[in-house]
Amino acid sequence: MKRMGANSILFFILVIAYFRSESRFMMFRWIGYLLCATALFACNTASNVRQTVIVDSVSIVDNIPGYDVNQYPYVLTLADWTFHEDEFESSWADTPYVGIYKQGKKMYLDTTRIYAHPVRDELRDFFRDGHIKSAWRVTASKKEPSIVLMPVTVTMKRGEMEYVDLTEEETQCLPGDSVQFMFHDKKYTLKAQLIAKQLHAEPNYQLSIHYEKDDEQHTQVLINDFTYEECNRIYFAGDIDNDALPDFLINTSNVFNTTVLTLYLSSAAEGKDLLKVMGMLLSSVN
Repeated sequence: MKRMGANSILFFILVIAYFRSESRFMMFRWIGYLLCATALFACNTASNVRQTVIVDSVSIVDNIPGYDVNQYPYVLTLADWTFHEDEFESSWADTPYVGIYKQGKKMYLDTTRIYAHPVRDELRDFFRDGHIKSAWRVTASKKEPSIVLMPVTVTMKRGEMEYVDLTEEETQCLPGDSVQFMFHDKKYTLKAQLIAKQLHAEPNYQLSIHYEKDDEQHTQVLINDFTYEECNRIYFAGDIDNDALPDFLINTSNVFNTTVLTLYLSSAAEGKDLLKVMGMLLSSVN
């Protein structure tokens, strides 16, 4: 309120000075001052409109997934997709994968095989020799479109999966959203918020899940990012690994033109955690 009051007074003084100007030169100078003051007032007003939660720095979780796709055990990929040369390894191709598919209102797992062949990267190869093909085009033997492809494991079974039927709005994970759902008679809550360590500090975007485990209530942070670009989205929520607990596939990217699909599985979780990150896919071409 103090900042907004000071800006209003400054703006009022500049308006009076403008109308009292006696020369055309001074009038244009005061117009410049008015434009600067207007911009300052607008920026400060906008910063006051966005509301954040102020918490102690101890409660900020630091061990949140980064973007090193090589540090996770599962290789994730997409079919009918083009990747930059550093986003896909040729050794990942010509191997069996299991994919998440949607057919009407049903979600199911099925096996497929992926193939990759080099193609020209329209971005990175633009100024290179015309024969250079540094990108990879990935296709699959199963032609139905999949949400994601991942390695075959013993806990995954082909066939229909139980899943959480989230609305389009609920999948967006916007700050201030709180989504509750039941899964195998247990209640879960997803909460998205902007959290600042200090007053007026740039807030972190945080997505957390609240759940009961071993007769106790727990909270696990799934995303804790220092920037927020409205990229986060839940692609899938349901039981992938056949243990009656929810798993998630979430875009954890903080860059508008890049997708970071992150796979959270419950069967690999340790201690009081509900989920563990098992794979991550960075893609930006297609």
